[in-house]
Amino acid sequence: MVPGPPPPVTSSERVAADGNLTILSKRTERQRKRLEKKASKRPPKSIGTGLFPLPGELLLSIFAHLRPSDLLRLQQTCTSMREYLRTWESVLVKEVIARRYACLEPCLRLPALMKDIDPSIHPALLHPERQGGMGIHKKFQHVLPADPTCICTCLTCILRWNSLCLVVDFAHWQPNLDSGTPIPMIPRGKFPVWNEHLVAENAKIVQRALVSPLWYARVLEVHLNSTTRSIRRHAANQGNRRRRFRMAKEDEMSGTDEFLQRSGPPTMDFPFHRDNYYMLESYLPNRGWSSDLERWLYMPDWHERDLHWVSERWGDKSSTDKSSTTQQATDQGGTGTDATENQSCNSATIPALTQPTENAHQPSELQK
Repeated sequence: MVPGPPPPVTSSERVAADGNLTILSKRTERQRKRLEKKASKRPPKSIGTGLFPLPGELLLSIFAHLRPSDLLRLQQTCTSMREYLRTWESVLVKEVIARRYACLEPCLRLPALMKDIDPSIHPALLHPERQGGMGIHKKFQHVLPADPTCICTCLTCILRWNSLCLVVDFAHWQPNLDSGTPIPMIPRGKFPVWNEHLVAENAKIVQRALVSPLWYARVLEVHLNSTTRSIRRHAANQGNRRRRFRMAKEDEMSGTDEFLQRSGPPTMDFPFHRDNYYMLESYLPNRGWSSDLERWLYMPDWHERDLHWVSERWGDKSSTDKSSTTQQATDQGGTGTDATENQSCNSATIPALTQPTENAHQPSELQK
């Protein structure tokens, strides 16, 4: 039987939905079959589930095994990851510190912010005579004094601020200490630009740690790295017979401060000069070794006690100064109300601590 001619193509088959003509030929038919055959041989694309469909507890447990520097890098991968880590930052950092920095955390605590302190104590903390007497804790070449309008200036918080700034500065000079390159010494009374810039950048990092728990954990990580490098450096010196912490290679590779729970030299003095860095092995303030209990005992939190003392010592004097200012304004022909209110407003209005920009220059150790 001879096949008849193919049925004619109607206009509805030649015109596509968009109004263009559909090309019908043997060439296009062969091309269509070739594409279908190629698609049938291609394996199906695997659909990735990612991390976020996992249960929240499991996801936090995974991230808790990372170092703070890894978490900071992880924040930069995508917007969703950054928002997730910022939402659970406090819970996650608490787990990371408990796992890795259980010894360093009570040694290097954060100072309190003025916005978290009772406003009625602000005038006593900011009293000019009291601030002038605190100069003994501010005259360091390697530590920038704390801003009294942003950070609490009780004795406990001042010592905490100085310790954190020193930790960042000590980490900055680790390459010089490892290579034996002398640290530039600054003559008394001189203020070189490079040093002012360095201590300002160190203070910015500490300020960032005050508002970000993850950056606080990062500072602890950097100090643990500085401590292990210092112990290793001094252990290689055969002439140095001083007492030190026993640190094995496994302790150094673990990334935790568990070996610092062993008996070792206590930190008695604050390194008031960079020249002390050469012999500094482990800066772990606010703790002492108990021979009876055979363990380290940490200093209690005396912040509230110091605030109570400042309030009793300088609170009455601040009220007396306000009364004197009011009386002087009245004697000059005014009512004295505006002057007193302005002074009270200036004492109570504490500017908020602004978070440094992401483009701020950081010491080399914190960039790693």
